Amino acid sequence: MQPLPPEELQRLVQEAAERGTKQALVQMGMNMDEPIEAQKDMAFLRAQRKASENMGTVIRRTVLVAALTGLLTIAWLGIQAAIHTPVK
Repeated sequence: MQPLPPEELQRLVQEAAERGTKQALVQMGMNMDEPIEAQKDMAFLRAQRKASENMGTVIRRTVLVAALTGLLTIAWLGIQAAIHTPVK
């Protein structure tokens, strides 16, 4: 058996890589016959991920503001009670 010429070897490697990549993506559920649709799906998933991360940040901030507001309210009510308590 004679060694393959470099061009033939390169072509075989390229075909194998393309076939393997396409097969892997199809197994993951991506339709590679319509690459634009697959790109739109990935863009949608990215937008969903970013929205989810943003929602987590908003929820954490809301909880923090509510907790601080509660603490300040308790402190204010304590100060008012101390001021308005008659001294015996």
